[in-house]
Amino acid sequence: MEYETLMTIQGYAKFALVTLVFIVFYSYAYSIYKRDKKGERDFEKYSNLVLDDSIESKPLEDRKEEKEKIKKEYDFSTVASYSESRYKMLLNIKKILIQNDFNYLFHLFIREIGLYRESKRLKHKLDKDICKTMKLSNMKTSEIIAKSKCVLDLIDSTHEGQSLRIFECIANDTKILTTNDSIKSEEFYDGKMIKILDEDFTIDSEWLNYEGCYANKDQYHVSNWVKSFFDN
Repeated sequence: MEYETLMTIQGYAKFALVTLVFIVFYSYAYSIYKRDKKGERDFEKYSNLVLDDSIESKPLEDRKEEKEKIKKEYDFSTVASYSESRYKMLLNIKKILIQNDFNYLFHLFIREIGLYRESKRLKHKLDKDICKTMKLSNMKTSEIIAKSKCVLDLIDSTHEGQSLRIFECIANDTKILTTNDSIKSEEFYDGKMIKILDEDFTIDSEWLNYEGCYANKDQYHVSNWVKSFFDN
């Protein structure tokens, strides 16, 4: 290809690119102008961010407090890593749930090699309705919590404090049935939403179907945690 021809093609390509960029930015600017004129959003106040960007500043937009109510698909659920104590506990719980016609979703993550070794050690195949070799993403786990009436929080003996699962339950107004007795001392503890799991695993249907919510749950919102971090 001759040099002049190459330069001509390059020139047309640059012109096309500049034209495309101009159209994109002009369209975006026009959409801002249109939304501002319709009163959908006041873009002028965003310019104040240059002068007022403190963590204590008033939000430019009100956060939507009301969100679409998520349908609760599971009566009980738990997503955790495998441990023998959790597995044996869920085996017993599963029998009770089936007897009482409750639906559930159990997901104890264990790797393929771990599944083989545990089955050999316990001298029986692990229940694949409970033990899974596919690890769930954080997004999928959060979705399951949101769609559950109650989450089973089965902690190990070495565990201290509260897991992030607890705060996800609070955010979604999902009830908690836990083996962690220390939760009673937490500020968010509410007997209408949280119960301690007893050895017999008795199911209170009235408690399970009670459509309650956690009081003052906004104080556990991430924005408040960020604010307290900077305050300290």
